[in-house]
Parts: sequence; structure tokens; C-alpha cells
Amino acid sequence: MLKIYILVILTILLFKIPLSAQSYQTQRKQVYVYNILLNGISAGLSGAVNKNKSQKVLSVFLKNFGLGCVGGNFKYLAKYQTFYLQKEENEFYAPINRAVFFLGHSIVLNASKNLKPFENLYYNYLGLNFTYMPKSQERKLAVQLSLGTAVSVLSFVSQGHRLNYFKSLEYGSIYFDPNSKSNSGESLALYNSMVISNQSLIPHEIVHTYQKYDFFTISSFYGKPVNKLINKKPLIGKISKFIAFDYQPIFNKILYKVQPEPLYYNNFFEYEAEHFSKRIPLKRN
Repeated sequence: MLKIYILVILTILLFKIPLSAQSYQTQRKQVYVYNILLNGISAGLSGAVNKNKSQKVLSVFLKNFGLGCVGGNFKYLAKYQTFYLQKEENEFYAPINRAVFFLGHSIVLNASKNLKPFENLYYNYLGLNFTYMPKSQERKLAVQLSLGTAVSVLSFVSQGHRLNYFKSLEYGSIYFDPNSKSNSGESLALYNSMVISNQSLIPHEIVHTYQKYDFFTISSFYGKPVNKLINKKPLIGKISKFIAFDYQPIFNKILYKVQPEPLYYNNFFEYEAEHFSKRIPLKRN
């Protein structure tokens, strides 16, 4: 199942229709279909892997494919609405935008584990992973330090970028102002963290932070054996209650690297981020 998923995703990412004569609306439909299918296929296949013995593969796949498409729709909507954040007067919308994205992410991730749509609700705020489990008999809310976010933040700090505390509170991601030696137009995004030199570049970089979550479902393919291994290691189990070893952004990094250089926008991830940021037709070569 995992091999099939990776093959499908690479085909979608690397297959490129000439876009020079396409309208914005045509490109918008293509990006929308990509987001729906990406989440639907990943949730359907991984959900089938996590099926119960009494369930049939096809019915489980179709159910979770549908839920994945629903979650993908919310994630697409959040990416699409980042456009409004290029204006400072719209910053009040940033928390709502982030909540909509994580609602979609929760639905997709639950489907990939063959769970009910709202069995777990996931949210990351300022490098803390919040997981609300309404049906849990033990603790209903888990809060973990995101190790992946911490690594991203340390990377930006080591480069001399300056933390903007109040912007971080607004956006939910760790927000940095570029250091004085940076290029005037430099903006970067890592996992739940970004360096912003100009307000107009915020939508592009926020979409990049959201893209890191698009491939979390890959870990659902082998989640059960990993959890069994953790349960056999008491120390790891205790640490994982407080620290999330969220390595999944590596999947996005690998898929980013195997694509053509963004000349500019051969790389699909750069194309998608700019598509949402500018809402104009783009040439991919």
C-alpha cells in the first residue's frame, strides 16, 4: 500500500501539464484536485492498512478515502484563504485560518488511522502539539513539545534571525524578522516557523508550513508496529508523553528535493505556495 501511495504521489508531483496558456481558474481547479486526491488517497490506503480483522479492505478504503477528501477540502480552504493575510489589517484572521487547517488535518489523520473523523483533534501552537481525545478514558488533552519545531527554531536562531514574539502569538507559528545581513526580500519557512521580511510574502510562507503536514499520513502506514515498539521501551514511552518526535516533515523535504529546481515554478511546492499567494496564472518553466 505504501509503495502504491508513493508512486501515485510522485506521479502527481512530477507530471506537469504545460501551463503557459492556462487561466488562473484552470490552475486553481488543478491545485484543488491535487489537494483533494492527495489527502483522499493517502487516508484511504493507510486506513485500509489499519483496518480491523472483521472489516473489508475495499469498504474501509472507500470510507477513509471519502473522509480524506473532506479533510483535504478544509486544508485547501485554509491554504486558499492565506491570500488575505498579505494585508496587516487582516491579521485577526490568522488564528481562524490555522484552526481551519488543523481541523482538516485532524480529519485526514484520523481517517489514515481508520478512526472516526473527530476521534482525535490535533493542533500546533507556538511549537506545542495539542491533542484532544474526547473519548479517552485516561487523559483527554495531551500537550507535547514539538521536537521538529524546536529544531527549526534553533536553525533560524543560529542564522541570527530575530524572534518576533507578538507576531508569533498572532500567527501560531514561530515568527522571525530577518537579521540585518539578510537580503531585503528574504523570507523562509521551516516546520511551524518562518522568517518574514515583507507582509506580502506571508501567504507564500504559511502555505509552506502547511505543506509540511500534507505527508503526515505516511507514518500511519507503519504506526501500529512503531507504537508496539515504544510500549516495549518504558523510557521512550515516558519521554513521548511530553515530547513529540515529529519527524514527518522529512517526507515533505525529500519530495521537495527530488523535484526540478524552482525555475520558477518547476517545483510543485513552490508553484502551489505562489498560486495561493498571488492568485494569478503562473508559468512553471
